Amino acid sequence: MTGYYVAVAARDLVLTAVSTRFCHAPPGRSAPLFGMAEGDWLAYYSPREIHGSATPCRRFTAIGRVAPGRVQLAQGSEGLEGNRRPMRYLRCYPVPAAVLVRWLSFVRNPKVWAPSFRAGFFRVSREDFTVIAQAMLSRVDWESL
Repeated sequence: MTGYYVAVAARDLVLTAVSTRFCHAPPGRSAPLFGMAEGDWLAYYSPREIHGSATPCRRFTAIGRVAPGRVQLAQGSEGLEGNRRPMRYLRCYPVPAAVLVRWLSFVRNPKVWAPSFRAGFFRVSREDFTVIAQAMLSRVDWESL
């Protein structure tokens, strides 16, 4: 059965993950990587533009499928610590989370939705992932809505 996940990382770290074709998880937060299987889906949500900065991003920024291969120790490669797993990322468009939260069942309160992402890396329903994927894979100008 296909799994669907959301991972939370600053946009600059997501861009590194996409360019290296891996999904990264920091030390202590790697358990979901070991639960993923080839063909599972992952979307990244980026609360900030740059890791450690206060500049907000608040968008879904990447989407892809788990590729063949095992979880590997990153050991500081590409500046990232923790574990990583091979991915096949799709060409997509960033989507502000605020326009999707009312349709996502894991968001309990659409008016105060940021706490819904605090888990950092979590499984979501197929329906929730479909909402995210359809938005990211379309050419809609979400910023103008």
